Amino acid sequence: PPHTQISYTASEKGKLFALRITTSDTAPTPLITFTAMARFPSPPPRLASPAARLARLAALFADYPETVRAILAATPAAALHENAVEDLDELETWHRGPVVLIGDAAHAMTPGLGQGANVGLEDAAELGVVLGEVWGGGGRGGR
Repeated sequence: PPHTQISYTASEKGKLFALRITTSDTAPTPLITFTAMARFPSPPPRLASPAARLARLAALFADYPETVRAILAATPAAALHENAVEDLDELETWHRGPVVLIGDAAHAMTPGLGQGANVGLEDAAELGVVLGEVWGGGGRGGR
């Protein structure tokens, strides 16, 4: 149904399949997007052929539920977009002097989660609370 979001994760760390079905008043035909991610020990070769990329996805997610396998089987190879996602080392500190990093700059999310802006807003709200407490504005529940 419209506005559905399904996410499957494996017991294997770093493997995810997330599906989103969205509609709008201006585009009533549902848009179906999915993110498929798997961790590799070293970067896999970039496959030039869309059919080869789809075959690699089907092989990587062959042990996932039938829903995932059916979505991959129904996906036109030419509709795939592939890009590398790399892990970043965790920062020991998110600030230096008067500058503080928030959101993706401090703790990046994988692009398929769509949480980068949300986390940035959460970080900004929390930073406002902390600064309010430090500067005597009361922080939470203050003025």
